[in-house]
Amino acid sequence: MIKVLACFKRPEDPIDFMNQFESNYLPLAKKVPGVTESVVNVVKGDNFGKDTAYYLIHELHFPDRVSFKRAMESKENQLAGKKLMSFARGFVTLMVAETSEEAIKDESVAAKSVFGRR
Repeated sequence: MIKVLACFKRPEDPIDFMNQFESNYLPLAKKVPGVTESVVNVVKGDNFGKDTAYYLIHELHFPDRVSFKRAMESKENQLAGKKLMSFARGFVTLMVAETSEEAIKDESVAAKSVFGRR
């Protein structure tokens, strides 16, 4: 599975941010072809209950690399990305993660070849 993670730093105006996020961005993001799940995580603090730099993490799930690539090239994704940047530029970080045993094996093999470990 491929995940796109949008990690949002704490906004100056959380109410306006959530209005923009929920009303303008989220419906578009859910329409991106290939999305199997959309998960919104509100960050409550670190392991010790202290504030963190992050306010919200949004996940879009795709079943595989092929679906992810098609989605990233779609008009729906371009529209969602433009809407996202219209209110979150400068305080959102986008990452791509792969979650599977195969991804872990691929990384392990790559690390061994780079560092010469077997």
